[in-house]
Amino acid sequence: MKLGFLGVCLAMGVAWAQVNIEVDGNKGNREISPNLFARNGNDNVDYQKISEAGIHFIRLNDGNNATKYNWRKKLSSHPDWYNNVEVNDWDTRAINLQKNLPSVRGMFAFQLLGYAAKTRDYNFNDWEYNSSKWWAGCSMNAAGGGSFDDSGNLAVKGDPSLYLEEWPADSTTKIYSHWKDDLKLNMSQFDYWNMDNEMEIWNHTHDDVIDPEIPFADLAQMIVKNYVAVAKSIRKIAPDVKLAGPAGANEWFWYSTLKEGDKTYTYLEYFIKEIAKAEKESGVKMLDVFDLHFYPEDVTEEDILQTHRVFFDKEFAYPKANGIKRMDGGWNENYNKEYIFERVREWLNTYFGDGHNITLGVGEYNIKGSDPMLHALTYASNLGEGMREGMDYFCPWTWYSSMWEVVHLFSRYGNGINVSGTSTEEDMVSAYSSKNSTGDALTVVLVNRSKTAKEVNVSLKNLEFADGGYEFLELSDLEDKETFESHKVNALKHNSINLKSGQFSVELKPYSISAAVFGNNEPTKVYKAMEKPLEITFNPHALTVIAPNNIDEVKLIDLKGQTVKSMLVGNHTAHIDTKAFKGVYLLQIKTEGKNHSKIIHLK
Repeated sequence: MKLGFLGVCLAMGVAWAQVNIEVDGNKGNREISPNLFARNGNDNVDYQKISEAGIHFIRLNDGNNATKYNWRKKLSSHPDWYNNVEVNDWDTRAINLQKNLPSVRGMFAFQLLGYAAKTRDYNFNDWEYNSSKWWAGCSMNAAGGGSFDDSGNLAVKGDPSLYLEEWPADSTTKIYSHWKDDLKLNMSQFDYWNMDNEMEIWNHTHDDVIDPEIPFADLAQMIVKNYVAVAKSIRKIAPDVKLAGPAGANEWFWYSTLKEGDKTYTYLEYFIKEIAKAEKESGVKMLDVFDLHFYPEDVTEEDILQTHRVFFDKEFAYPKANGIKRMDGGWNENYNKEYIFERVREWLNTYFGDGHNITLGVGEYNIKGSDPMLHALTYASNLGEGMREGMDYFCPWTWYSSMWEVVHLFSRYGNGINVSGTSTEEDMVSAYSSKNSTGDALTVVLVNRSKTAKEVNVSLKNLEFADGGYEFLELSDLEDKETFESHKVNALKHNSINLKSGQFSVELKPYSISAAVFGNNEPTKVYKAMEKPLEITFNPHALTVIAPNNIDEVKLIDLKGQTVKSMLVGNHTAHIDTKAFKGVYLLQIKTEGKNHSKIIHLK
């Protein structure tokens, strides 16, 4: 029996339909944030591996355990373990990071709840109770004198006043002054700060302090009030820090609703609306990075491999789109397309206006599933979408062994400027491309989410590279164990492809991540020491600007767009007399060809 070409392909499991990809050097150009190559971390950071892999950003604030952190006493109250108070030393974390990885940003968090841990004297004795084994009751409020009955029910609720103390805005933000003035840390390494963690579910995670029956509208108003107070407090100390919030919990809670008059708002839109209002009223910048957490509930590999589309893809009908069905305050089955960051962009533009410069970040992310290539592919897809869309950072919560290989491929072999890559089969095969600043280096990362091989033809447009052989790197068949040791010792397979007339063809292995490398790559600022930021300090009648470079000119511009004061400087420090000015102004600072601007409120 003879099989035709199609029959042979099907019998052999070969993907006969070719995928065509165009990489256009003139499209999609935007700087790739080095913070994109990030992870969550703790005290057990492997500094050498972080450096070798090209990770630039570590979120070090412990998620829920950051909400009641007391930096003075180095204690946290753990909501997932009876609210017991344990030692948690952020000072040491920050010192060790600066000592070992001075060019890697560390993100910590300011507390907004209003309470922080004060003593370990009233911890629930979990060892005596059940030898410190985890069970469903671990999230119950037993610290502070609580107890369980014989059936495992909380018989006596603990008293939080025994183990917590009041923690207002000025208490939480003085950690910055402590690090800068007492520990003498270079605070440019710690310029990103989470504004607490998953505040919209505090009545679940921190119900020892927040009434679990609180109306959501009241909780949302409390969140905004506390957020604004902390933002104002830190701006007085460090005007140029990056405030990242609201660290939204997950898909279902993004769309919790509340009403104002006849209009229904989702939590995220309400938060943006109120924070923008506070910024306009106070002249204090309230938000720099819009931060979300995402824990997809998908269980099949086919669905999990598409979860990266939830953030930006307006055409993606997400099978687990449940929260969005509540967006109007009821339940509407017609809503099944999330594109949550696109919605956030629209809300930011509506309430903050054009030119707000608020970026997007994912502070926590994790998927179900155990296959190492599944972890690698989903991580690669999210990094690629982050490159395309200008995301600020992407921090997986759980770090799987195969993810070292992925971040190393993207960070150490990539370049600093995103380049458009379009695929005729985008759901299965994507091209995430980057070039250097001069356009003579290009890296094309090809992600094959299919369990079958894919024949791919790649065309380079508006990119000039000579015909010949180029390096082709491949990750496939990764095992569930550590394979990444260093930049030189890892699981990357080194092959080659042949470029002719701006085109090359290659067969991508099933479930694989590959990269074609043209020229000498210019990674996304790997190992580049961070520039010290501008410092702006105020007194009743003047402000002072200190810059790492010479200040050329300083301007004060009123709300009508008129320059009311202009100064030529010529050194690192500018002193500006503001006695004659009251109200909201735009401060413009020009330093050696770079322009900086900041909204200020003069009293």
